[in-house]
Amino acid sequence: MLHWILAISMINNSWNVPSFKYGMWTLTGASSGIGTETTRVLALRGVHVIMGVRNMIAAKDVKETILKEIPSAKVDTLELDLSSMDSVNKFASDFKSSGLPLNILM
Repeated sequence: MLHWILAISMINNSWNVPSFKYGMWTLTGASSGIGTETTRVLALRGVHVIMGVRNMIAAKDVKETILKEIPSAKVDTLELDLSSMDSVNKFASDFKSSGLPLNILM
């Protein structure tokens, strides 16, 4: 529900969402549904988005679609299965290794 509210609010700018041009967001579940739309809207706002996803093939398709619409988008993917602590630990290690800041995790 939060994804839906955030995405709609950002599209309508009803919360007066500022530009997060220099922000780094990590989104879980970003390879389908409202997670995909949230990723797209954040990319439109200039946010660097890391998609934490179980299905890397679907994530690749989503990323390609977003880049076709928004060539300047900064969208990356990392594998993340929240039902597996091994996957969560690997994601955390990979993210930490990237040296990127984490402003928001959703």
